[in-house]
Amino acid sequence: MPHTKKFMMNLSFCRIMVLSGCLLLNAISLFAQQPDTAKPKRNVLNNILTRVITGNKDTVKPTTNPANNPNNNNPNKPVNNRDVIAQPNRDVIANPNIPDKFAAINRFPDTLIIGAYTIVVESYDKGGEWNQMSNSFMHLNGIGRVKFNCPPIYTIWPGIWKDAILKPVKFTVVDKVQNKDKEISTKDAADLGLTNQPGSEVEVMMPHVNERAIDMTRFLGDVKGIRPKAPEGIRVRFTDLQVSVPKFNATTGNVVSGIARYPTEPAIPAVPFVLNIAAGFQLEVSAISFSPGVDPMFTAKLVLPSSITQNSACAAGRLDLGDFRMGSSCEFYKSLPGSDYGVFGIGNTTLAIGGRGYVADFSSSQSYPASGKPANWKGVVLMQGESKGSPAGTVVSNIGYMQADYTFTNGLVEASGLTATFRNVSAYAFEASQPFGYSLEFGVAEVNVAASQVAGGFLRNGRVALPKSAVREANDSRLIIEELNLAIKNNMDLSGFAIIKPAQGIYWGDLIAAGGGNRKSFGVEKWTARLCCSLRQAPNPASTLPMQPVKNSWFHLIPSARQSLKIIICRAPHSAASRHYL
Repeated sequence: MPHTKKFMMNLSFCRIMVLSGCLLLNAISLFAQQPDTAKPKRNVLNNILTRVITGNKDTVKPTTNPANNPNNNNPNKPVNNRDVIAQPNRDVIANPNIPDKFAAINRFPDTLIIGAYTIVVESYDKGGEWNQMSNSFMHLNGIGRVKFNCPPIYTIWPGIWKDAILKPVKFTVVDKVQNKDKEISTKDAADLGLTNQPGSEVEVMMPHVNERAIDMTRFLGDVKGIRPKAPEGIRVRFTDLQVSVPKFNATTGNVVSGIARYPTEPAIPAVPFVLNIAAGFQLEVSAISFSPGVDPMFTAKLVLPSSITQNSACAAGRLDLGDFRMGSSCEFYKSLPGSDYGVFGIGNTTLAIGGRGYVADFSSSQSYPASGKPANWKGVVLMQGESKGSPAGTVVSNIGYMQADYTFTNGLVEASGLTATFRNVSAYAFEASQPFGYSLEFGVAEVNVAASQVAGGFLRNGRVALPKSAVREANDSRLIIEELNLAIKNNMDLSGFAIIKPAQGIYWGDLIAAGGGNRKSFGVEKWTARLCCSLRQAPNPASTLPMQPVKNSWFHLIPSARQSLKIIICRAPHSAASRHYL
C-alpha cells in the first residue's frame, strides 16, 4: 500500500513537468513568429528641442537694421499684404504659461486688425510671446502702415470745367432715373461715395457754369477721368500689442490691447499730413492714436474752403479742433463753443471775420440744432462772429459800407464758402471814391453773404452829403439829403433814394455867386422830391475821372472799388417849385 501511494505521487509529478514543458515550447514558438519592428525609444525632450531649433521660417523679419527695409523710408510705396519682409525669425521664445515646456513661434501675423482699421506690418521688433491659453501673441512691437477709407473728393479742374464754381445740388436716389435734374441712380451714387439707399436724399457738389449745373452724365464721365489716387498709408508704431489669432500661424490677427501711434521717427508722411474728409474741407493731422474697441484719437486742424482765407499770404483759413475721435468713414462731430477763430477774409467782400465758438459737423447722424440743417449735412457752423472793419469816416470807397462793424450768428461754412447775415453794430459813414466828394451815412445795415459773396442787403436811415462844387443850399452850406435808403445788389452796387425836404433849396454849384453878392444864380426851392442815388462797385466805362474837380488835393482809389456815383433829381409830381434865375 505505501508503495502504491508513492508511485501515484511520482506519476502526478511527471505529468506536471510534461505539461509545463509543452506550455513553454508553445510560448517560445509564439514569440518567434514575428521579428520586433519597433525602434529604440529616444529622449522626447531632445526631440522637441530639435524641432524648435529647426523650426519653419518666419515671414516677418525682426527689426535689426531699419535701413535695410525698403518700406522704411518710402512714403509713396503702395501698401498691401506683400509689404512684409520674408526673413527668418529663429527666436526661441519660452512660454511662461507652460512650465518646463517650449513653444516654437513659427510666424507673427502680417496684418493686424485694430478697431475698424488695418495695420499692414512692415517689421516687428525682437521679442514677443505666444500665449497658448488665450491663443494670442503678447507684447508685440513694431511698425506698419494704415490706410483711410475717406470718400473720394473732387475739385474744380480748369481744363475740364472752365469758369465753373462748385455748388451743392440735391438729388433723390432711385433705382431708375426718370428726371435727370432731380434724381440719381443707386449705381451713380455709389460711384460718388454717397449713400445708395433708394429714396434717400443726397447732396452733390456740382460744377455750375453761368449759374447752371452741368449735365450729370457729363459730370460722372469727367470725374471718372480725374478720380484722385487713393491716399498712401501712414506709418504707425505699435507698442505692447496683444494679438488674438484664429489658429496658430494665421496671417491676420485682431488686436486685443495695446496702442499704435502716428507719427513715427522718421514720420511718414511728414507732420502734418493732409486728409480729405469732404468737398472743400481737409484735415491737417499732427497725431493719431489707434486703440482696439474705439475710434482712433486725432489731433488736427480743419482747413476751410479756399474762399475763406487768413493772414497776408491769403492762406486757407484753419480751425483748431484739438483732440477728437474719427471713424473709418472719416466722419466726426466736434463742438468747441469756447474756442476763438479768425481773423478770416471772406472772398472779395472785404469782410474780415473773427469770433468765438464753432462746430465741425462731419457726421451723417447728427447736426447742430441752430444750423437748421438735416443730420446728413456736413460743414462748419460759426456760432458768433464779427467783422470790425475800419473807423467811421476813414474809408474812401464806393463799397465803404462793407467796412462798418458787423456781427452775425450761426454762419454756415460749406464747400462753396460762408453763408451768413451781417448786421451793423452802430451808425457808419464813408466817402465815395468815384466821383469824389460824396459822403454817405447810414444807421441800419444788413449784408447778406452766400458762398462767400455778397448776395444782397440794404442801408437805411441814412443821409448823403453832396459836394459843394456841384450843389449847395441857399445859405452856401453843404446840401445834405436825409432819409437815405439804398439796396445792396449782388454785385455790391448800391441803388436807392433820399428825400429832399420841402424847406430845402438846391442851387447849382459855382453858379451860386455869379449874380454877385447874395443873389443866387440858379436853383429850386419849395418842392418835394426824391434824390435817386446809384453807386457802382465796378469802374464806370464811360468815365474814369471824377465828375467834379478836386483842387489842390490827392486821393487814392481802392483798386477793387473804382466805382462811379450817379445822382439824379427824380421828378416829383404834385410838387410846387419856384425857380430862381440870374
